[in-house]
Amino acid sequence: MADTALVAGTLGVIAPPRSRIEVGDGSTFPTAGHLAAYAGLAPATRSSGSSIRGEQPSR
Repeated sequence: MADTALVAGTLGVIAPPRSRIEVGDGSTFPTAGHLAAYAGLAPATRSSGSSIRGEQPSR
């Protein structure tokens, strides 16, 4: 999956082999965005009532 390779390529030199072990071929993720969210790289908006907190990674 090309999107998986793109996301894995942005993680550095050591992280891609590790991410390849954990993610496999990436077929469980419909999009690169899903993979980024799983990895904790995608920003998450937390809201409660009228309060909206940050656009930062959830981890």
